[in-house]
Amino acid sequence: MIMAAIQAHSNSTRFPGKIYEKLAGKSILQRVVESARDVVQNVVVLGVESDQELRDYCIDNRIPVYLSKEPENDLVARYLDCMTAYRVANVVRLTSDCPLLSVPMLDYCVRIHMTNQMDFTSNGWPLARTAPDGWDVEVISQRLMLHVDKMAGTPYDREHCTSYIYWNEPELVHSDHPFKLCNVKYGLQMDTPENKCSVDTPEDLERLRERMDAKPASLSGIEEDRSK
Repeated sequence: MIMAAIQAHSNSTRFPGKIYEKLAGKSILQRVVESARDVVQNVVVLGVESDQELRDYCIDNRIPVYLSKEPENDLVARYLDCMTAYRVANVVRLTSDCPLLSVPMLDYCVRIHMTNQMDFTSNGWPLARTAPDGWDVEVISQRLMLHVDKMAGTPYDREHCTSYIYWNEPELVHSDHPFKLCNVKYGLQMDTPENKCSVDTPEDLERLRERMDAKPASLSGIEEDRSK
């Protein structure tokens, strides 16, 4: 069984409350949820127990939410906690600040992961990514998450959840019980500043609003018009 867990929190350092900001009539978080639901049946927003604003928003908008008791800066523990609670063998890790997440890209990553029984499928490998910032998809098996929980000891790796996987690929692939990792490439080099479609700052949001208002051609041939 697989689920999508969208990590979210209300108080972003650079842009507090950004996930509730509207983009073409829908909140940023709502757009991510809708994109995920187009591919994965079981979708949940993953927060922390203290984030009552997130809880209230999700309840008001009928979005399943899981508020973990694990520390906010330990995403490894939070994702593993969520997977255990929902009894799933695989999780799609998404972030709540990517309102133009590509549904075809998400579907492609999930299909590759499940069909080939991968442990980790990602289009965001730091030194080899081609997809735009904002299309990030990671699919992780519980087997690998348990290993990461055991091995990731630095605060950085705990907070960034999958960084341990990226920087320890050789050891994971060639271990006594090897993990199956997959790097999904888009084909074209689209990871450029002008194609950025995640929201980190108010300026990012304004730029995306201008793009949505103009209803231009999509970023690529696989991306649909998310303004509808």
